[in-house]
Amino acid sequence: MKLLNKVKLALLLGILLKSVLAVDVLSTSQLDKQSQITQLQQQALTYFSNGGDLKQFESKVFLGVTIKGNFDVVEASFLQAHNLAPERLDLSYSLAATQVLKGDLNKARQTYLAIESQAPNYPLTWVYEAAYANAAGESAIFTNYLNKLKQVKSPEIIRYREALAIADDASNLQINVMQTGEVDGRSDLVILVLGYALHNDGSMDDKLIKRLEIAQSVALHYPNAKIIVSGGVAQSGVTESFLMRNWLIDKGIKPENVVVEDKSIDTVSNALNSMTLIKNLAAKQVILVTSASHIRRATAVVEQAAANLNYDVNVNNVVAWDWGNTPNVVPATSLEKALIVRDALRTAGLWQYPGMLR
Repeated sequence: MKLLNKVKLALLLGILLKSVLAVDVLSTSQLDKQSQITQLQQQALTYFSNGGDLKQFESKVFLGVTIKGNFDVVEASFLQAHNLAPERLDLSYSLAATQVLKGDLNKARQTYLAIESQAPNYPLTWVYEAAYANAAGESAIFTNYLNKLKQVKSPEIIRYREALAIADDASNLQINVMQTGEVDGRSDLVILVLGYALHNDGSMDDKLIKRLEIAQSVALHYPNAKIIVSGGVAQSGVTESFLMRNWLIDKGIKPENVVVEDKSIDTVSNALNSMTLIKNLAAKQVILVTSASHIRRATAVVEQAAANLNYDVNVNNVVAWDWGNTPNVVPATSLEKALIVRDALRTAGLWQYPGMLR
C-alpha cells in the first residue's frame, strides 16, 4: 500500500509539474509575442519620424508641407505586428492609416473592411469607411456609413461626423491670393502664419520665406492685427517661430503684434495650439497664411480646432502660391481629400496610430 501511494503521489506530482511547465511556456510565448509587437511598433514610429521616401511621395500632393518617414518600413512593421495579433484592432487601424499615407487607398479600404467584419458594430470603423468613401467619390457608400453614424449619439462620434463635414467643405475651398479686401478691418482679426521645416543649419526654406512675405503684405492692410507665428521644430538651436518672428520684426512689424507659438510639430498641433491663443485673444476672424497646396488641409484642421473648443471664428485665407506657373487653382484629388479628412479627424481626437501617435 505504501508503494502504491508513492506511485500515485509521483503521478500526481508529474501531472502538476506538466501543468506548471505548460503555463510557463504559454506565458513565455505571450511575453515573446508582446515583446515582438512592441519592437515592431517602435520600429514603425522610428521610421515614421526619421528620413525616407515619404517626403518624395507627399510632396507631390502637398508642395508646402513638411513630410518625413519611410512608410514602406512603417507599413511592413505594422503588418507584421498585425499578423502576430490579428485580434488587436489598434494594430489594424495603424496598418490602414499607413496605407492611406502611402496613397494606397484601395488597400486601406480592404483593411478597414476586414476590421468591420471582425467588429461589425464598432462605430469608429464606420467613421473611417465614410471618410475614405467620400474622398474616393463613392457617394452611396459614404451615405450608407453616414446614416449608420447618425444613429450613434455619443459626443465623440458626433464630433467625428462634424469633422467629416469640415473636411468635405475644405476640399472645395475658395483659395485667395491677396484678396484681403474681402475681410473687414475690425480689431478682432488675427493673422495665423504656419511654419515650415528649417534646414539642418537652422536657416529658413524658401517656402517659409514666401509665407512670411504674404503675411507681411496682409499685415500692411491690417496694421493693428495680431500675427501668430506657429512652428516649434528646432534646428541648430532655433525654432521656426523664433526665426519667423525675427523676420517679420526686421520687415517693420511691431514686436508687440507678433505672438509666438513654438510647441507645434505638425499641421494638427499648429491648429490646436494656435486656436487656444486665438480664443484667448478673443479674435473672431482669422486670416490663415500658408502655401496654396497646403491651404485646404490647413483650413480643415484650424476649423476643427475651433469646433473642439466650441469657438465661433471665421477662417479666411491668403496663400503663398506654390503651383509653379499654373494660373488656376489645382483641384483636390481623391488622395488629397483623404489626407485632409485624415487630419481633420486627428484634430477631432481620432488618433492616427491608436495609443502611439495622434
